[in-house]
Amino acid sequence: MSKELLGLRDSVRPLQPLWQDFRKDNTCLVIIDMQKDFLDEGAPIEVAAGRRVIPEIRKLLEVFRKHGGTVIHIVTRHPADGLTAPRFTTSPTRPGLGPKALLEGTEGALEVEPLRPALGEYTVVKKRYSGFYCTDLEVYLRALGTENMVVCGVCTNYCVRSTVHDAYFRGYKCVLPLEGTGSHTVAEHEASLKDIVVGFGYIATLDEIIQQIESTWSKES
Repeated sequence: MSKELLGLRDSVRPLQPLWQDFRKDNTCLVIIDMQKDFLDEGAPIEVAAGRRVIPEIRKLLEVFRKHGGTVIHIVTRHPADGLTAPRFTTSPTRPGLGPKALLEGTEGALEVEPLRPALGEYTVVKKRYSGFYCTDLEVYLRALGTENMVVCGVCTNYCVRSTVHDAYFRGYKCVLPLEGTGSHTVAEHEASLKDIVVGFGYIATLDEIIQQIESTWSKES
C-alpha cells in the first residue's frame, strides 16, 4: 500500500515545494495521543497498530532532539468523572459509547515511556479530536514562527486527521510519515492518508523526512 500512496503523492503533491522552506526554525514535530490508554495491550481504547509506530516516532523524535528542533506533544485528558469525554466513535471496531479513559491523574493518560516529553518540549492538552480545538496549540505555533508541521500519532482517521485538517485551514503545511501513524483498521488508516495527500497536506516515508533534516538542518547556523 505504501507504494500506491507514494505514487499518488508523486502525481498530485510531490515533496519538493515543502522541502524548499523546511527549516529548523519554522518546523515542528507534533506527536498526537501516544498515551498508554491507547497503546498498552488490553487498554480500554486500545489501538494495537499504534504500538508498531512507537519505535518509528522515537527515531524521528531523536532526530529533532539532536538538531534542537521544536517538539509539541498533544495529549487527550479528561477530568476524573469523564465529563468531557466524546460521546461516540464511528469506528466499526468501537461503535457506540466508549469506556472511560484518558482521565487526569491516571496511568493511562500518560505518554508511553519512549515518547515522554523532555525538558523544553511543549505539551498541549485537548478534549476533542483536533489538537487545535479549544487548546493553546495555535498560540504556541504562532509564537514559535512555525510554518511546517511533521505530524504523527494515533488515530490516523480521528485525531491526526482532524488536526491536519485544522492546520490546513490555518495555513500550516503538514507532512505525515507513513510509518508514524496508525488506526483501528487498515481501511480507515489508508483512506485518511489518501484524503490528506490529495487535499490537506503531504505524506513521506520516515527516511525521506530524516534525510531532509540531516542534510539541511546541520548546515543551519
